Amino acid sequence: MKSLLFKISLILLCFNVFAEDVLIVHQGYANSHIKWKNRLEDAGHTVTSVNIDSDFDLFPSNTTSYEQIYDLIDIPYHLVQDYSGDPSPQISTAYKALLARGGTLYLQTENPLCCDSRNQNIVDFIEEVGGGTVTYGDQLSDFSTDTITIHNSEEDWLDGFSGTVTFSAGGILTSIGNGTWFAKDGSGNIVGAVWYADDLSSSYSGKVIV
Repeated sequence: MKSLLFKISLILLCFNVFAEDVLIVHQGYANSHIKWKNRLEDAGHTVTSVNIDSDFDLFPSNTTSYEQIYDLIDIPYHLVQDYSGDPSPQISTAYKALLARGGTLYLQTENPLCCDSRNQNIVDFIEEVGGGTVTYGDQLSDFSTDTITIHNSEEDWLDGFSGTVTFSAGGILTSIGNGTWFAKDGSGNIVGAVWYADDLSSSYSGKVIV
């Protein structure tokens, strides 16, 4: 069963209080892109949603107008026809450019037994932009419990947040390098983290959320 991991939309919307242009890149899985689009538009953002399920070449050739990009892809950043495991230069370059201009990048990880290479691509990307050494659980024993109940009270944007988020077949982050955890499950496993500009190399002034 693919993960519904990290569906913490109410939390993440707190990162940006001004209306911004948002790009959602997805493959249509479980209509999660529609749910994200509705919530972001309800928060006042202008949202463009692009389905690249059949062809990664459908990724927009120009993404410079966007202040936020939500990546909901459930396989790695390479052509569907080529499972080499190498990230697509086009997508990787666009995401780095977003961070360089101060934007927000949301990368949704997956069930590690389903899409291990997807998670590895995300880890590699964070390390490439200077986020430190990042690792994730890739064994059945590394699965999280099904509830997110612990939130980092030292993060101002989480002030006043309470409640439980339920998800299915979630993986865990076992090391987050320079990042800051913001969500853990009931066993204390990290299931959500953020890398601010100060956590990345000097080329980047944006932030990455996983």
